[in-house]
Amino acid sequence: MAVTLNRLRMRAKNYDRQAKSYSGAYLFCCIFMLGPRTLYRDHNHAAPELYVNLSEKSGWRFGTSDWKDYPAGSLIWNPSGAPHATRVYEQPFISVFVWLENVNSRCNLVHCDDWEEIEHELAGLGS
Repeated sequence: MAVTLNRLRMRAKNYDRQAKSYSGAYLFCCIFMLGPRTLYRDHNHAAPELYVNLSEKSGWRFGTSDWKDYPAGSLIWNPSGAPHATRVYEQPFISVFVWLENVNSRCNLVHCDDWEEIEHELAGLGS
């Protein structure tokens, strides 16, 4: 289960250099944590999303591509509407993420047939 440690909505200012004017746009910034041996199932949302991975190692899947592990300090980009999933190994997952627009969009599960298999593998870690 996902635990949100801190939610923060900020008003960002977009600067139009030619017109020298400002327009407001909302963004959503959050510290996000998942417990050890967790699959954050494949999902998508209209909000493009940027993660700053603070965990030692986490696995990511984008669309139908293979899983890839990312170390702490990695920047992980999810375009608007793109399916993605995260798997957490022995250590908890913690990151900072930002939704850059469409911050009120809903998150939709994108079914994958391997969820039970992955959750079973993760449950066996550290045993």
